[in-house]
Amino acid sequence: MQSAGQTINNGIMSSDAGAFINGGLLRGTGTFTNPFVGALVAVTIANGGTLAPGDETTPGKLTINGNLSSSGNMLFEIGGLASGLYDVLQINGSALFTGGNITFDFINGFVASARNSWAFLYASAITGWDTLTFTVNGLRPNQTYAFSYANGVETLTVRQVHNVPEPDSFLLLAIGLVGLAWWRRKQQAH
Repeated sequence: MQSAGQTINNGIMSSDAGAFINGGLLRGTGTFTNPFVGALVAVTIANGGTLAPGDETTPGKLTINGNLSSSGNMLFEIGGLASGLYDVLQINGSALFTGGNITFDFINGFVASARNSWAFLYASAITGWDTLTFTVNGLRPNQTYAFSYANGVETLTVRQVHNVPEPDSFLLLAIGLVGLAWWRRKQQAH
């Protein structure tokens, strides 16, 4: 059990008790394994903990052989579109969320475009997705995001915001004057 600081796993960690992160940070590019996968959770992130796949300076893939239970936070870094340029969490089991925040940070000067997408979370089943909040740092003002889950993969996609253009003030004035002139002419004809 970790209640502060950080655990970095760039190898293989195996425990029949699983990894329990009550506080602090869990990060790395390694694998967590619970030998009793069918019955127990391999990794638990409590509401004071944070899970961040990859290394401190480069994106990477963190693997959990077993289930994930999380009420804490997650951090994913995105530095490009190609594999290896963004963080991935591979859960060879299911993911249960009971709150928390998932943050996405665009790093190394990467600027996302509409329709860019990243398959960032793999899990056989995801429950509690609606209990999460999301933060996406680095989007342009005319961009938003959406998530989709299919065939065991959660994907983040950047979307373009389509603002309805406001009519030009001069055009509105011209239409109003034409309407007023038509109305006056109609009134004078009576």
